[in-house]
Amino acid sequence: MVIYLIPSVYLFRPLVIVQQIFAHLVRAFWAIRPESLAIFHRGLSVMGAVLIEEIFDLSSRICMIFAYALGSVALVSSVAALRPLIVLSYLVVLSLFWPGLIHEEIGRHTLALKLTAVILAALGIFLIQ
Repeated sequence: MVIYLIPSVYLFRPLVIVQQIFAHLVRAFWAIRPESLAIFHRGLSVMGAVLIEEIFDLSSRICMIFAYALGSVALVSSVAALRPLIVLSYLVVLSLFWPGLIHEEIGRHTLALKLTAVILAALGIFLIQ
């Protein structure tokens, strides 16, 4: 009696998964824009700020998922529509306390224009719902 050892498909499955992960990483690396790569040349403080921003973004997305699960979808969506207003206020506060951080014009006319845009965006989201 002869027993043939035929390699199972499942034996090579981890190797295929590693190959797919590597291919995705290579594609993601080549998709990075040069402006994004410039962050690495600016030092650890900029990379730390980007890392903190990504942590805040991830935690906000997780909190939104829990809020959708626990509460009213309309209420959570309307609060989420206020995100541009929060970002605008954060921008103004940061530019007042740290003027050279953000290269953004913060005049009365510009702030009025940005506030109008935020209000119109929030109004549009409110009207859609």
